[in-house]
Amino acid sequence: MCSKVLPLLLHHLLSSPSDVRSAVSSGISHFFAAHYSAKGFSGLDDVTCSRPSTPETSGGGTCRSHNCMPPHFVRSAGSSPSARGPTPAYLDFRSLGAMLDVLEHLRHQEADQHLSPWSQNFWIPDLNYLHAAAAALTVGRNFSVLLYVDIWCQNLRMNKGASG
Repeated sequence: MCSKVLPLLLHHLLSSPSDVRSAVSSGISHFFAAHYSAKGFSGLDDVTCSRPSTPETSGGGTCRSHNCMPPHFVRSAGSSPSARGPTPAYLDFRSLGAMLDVLEHLRHQEADQHLSPWSQNFWIPDLNYLHAAAAALTVGRNFSVLLYVDIWCQNLRMNKGASG
């Protein structure tokens, strides 16, 4: 029951005034960031998405036509939780699955009828999709890993293009 209600509740809260939206968005983003940090994922700080030297033949393009796959996705050896206390929510498989379900639910909701479908990926504006991909990898949602890394890569490329 909770797994059905949580995505709807968070969607409603993210549709609320900016202070509520900001608090909920920050909490979700911190959840995935805490998981990413606790699991010791590393080696991706210097990854950039770059265009190949040949021009694209199709409009828009995706990461398939760019060199933006991370060079490595490494988990450090000491990434298991402490045996002394309860497992933090960001390391619990059921909690990770529930939060990934929330993210997937939000991606299918229209953010604003005047915006593009791409904007549906950003209900949580400060979410790092690489952190979400790491959570999906932990729980074995392989297709979600690919999707979230692709969104992260394209967003990184777009932000780099806008700033440089």
